[in-house]
Amino acid sequence: MRKSMFFLVLLLFVIVIADSTWANGKGTNNGRVSQLRVMTLNFYIGADILGVSEPSPCGALQSVNNLFEEIVMSDPVARAEVHADLIAQRQPDVVALQEMYRISKQVPSNSFVFNPSIPGFEFDNFEVNEDDSITFIPDAEVVVYDYLDLLLEALTDRGLQYEVVEDAMAYESDFEFPSWDLDPDLGCNPEPGALPTDIRAEDRDAILVKSGISYDNATAANYGTLLPFTIPTGTGTDVKIIVVRGYGATDITHQGRTHRIVNTHLEVDDQSDPNSPINLIQAAQAQELIAVLEQETLPLVVAGDFNSSPDPDDVSSAYELIVAAGYEDIWTQFDRRPGNTCCQAPDLMNFKSELFKRIDLILLRPPDDAEFLPSPMWVTGDRQSDKTDSGLWPSDHASVSATIKLKQ
Repeated sequence: MRKSMFFLVLLLFVIVIADSTWANGKGTNNGRVSQLRVMTLNFYIGADILGVSEPSPCGALQSVNNLFEEIVMSDPVARAEVHADLIAQRQPDVVALQEMYRISKQVPSNSFVFNPSIPGFEFDNFEVNEDDSITFIPDAEVVVYDYLDLLLEALTDRGLQYEVVEDAMAYESDFEFPSWDLDPDLGCNPEPGALPTDIRAEDRDAILVKSGISYDNATAANYGTLLPFTIPTGTGTDVKIIVVRGYGATDITHQGRTHRIVNTHLEVDDQSDPNSPINLIQAAQAQELIAVLEQETLPLVVAGDFNSSPDPDDVSSAYELIVAAGYEDIWTQFDRRPGNTCCQAPDLMNFKSELFKRIDLILLRPPDDAEFLPSPMWVTGDRQSDKTDSGLWPSDHASVSATIKLKQ
């Protein structure tokens, strides 16, 4: 009886030691398992920014004003709190962030010149393009919302410390437009005292690393193929903007293994025509990213908003190009749930989730000397309990997390 009890205690001891060994990243067969927790999260500006080109009763100035009001109504402060909660739930080692806008304004506008003695209105502070369209020079500096600062403050309030990899920050589109709160009931004149205002939106993609985790060799760049976009003003002079996209990257060393982490945001898609210019731009960006990373020897984790999905009916080709280049879609390999991440209503007020496609991805290109083990993944930010107190979804996208496991 005593011998049986002794062997039972010994067996339990061996099990505990083995379990502890696995928990500390050591596997069997003389292999070592490293784990890296990664999240990708699109914060979302809070409105359909390309909707500025849609006509409104009082013209382009009112359209821009309406866009700014929609951003305010999206409550970026409350949404930052929810995003921080999502990060706290998963405790990622590294977070790939897209659409970390900084919204600024300038009152009165120095882009719009109003002279009551002259019919219509005039523009100032702009550059003239080759096609005689204009592009406003962004110079508004009074910050209304800085989404990155809001998120970092919310994380700190929860006792979570993350560092921004500054050299991996991708600075993308930087738009500025004049706006004016014009009242159709007043003949499209402003309310008394209302001044024209410049609204600026700076798009950035950022990588956060949990404090205490080593990172190095950071870089960022914009893609060479970008989307031109023209906005009619109703004055005979159009405004042209270039929608800039890019990527940032850094090496993360954790649990004895170094990964190359890449964060990107590809151009939007056009599901009406596989060969539309916008789809060709997106594909060119994907090919550029593949070429930039081709010679990388470290395990590659590429995360972000790809605007392209594995759905057979998706006519965009970016997803297929990247997978064909040797990247593994972790979700497809180890999870049979749909995993949809896009898209809620632009105003985020839809009651029931409207996510219908999976375009926010975490892709892996493992090295030849490591085995890719089943890695759990989660979609977050898609439940009613994830909404703000006022009932807004935290983003038009859900976020995605993965615990990436590699065995040496």
